[in-house]
Amino acid sequence: MGDSAQMNIGLHKEVMKKLAENGGNIPAELLD
Repeated sequence: MGDSAQMNIGLHKEVMKKLAENGGNIPAELLD
């Protein structure tokens, strides 16, 4: 449980970083 929680936090930070780099626009690769 702890590992997956840590992983989710890491993914979330990565996504937030991408969002910031894109000026708040969601990158196409994140949309399915």
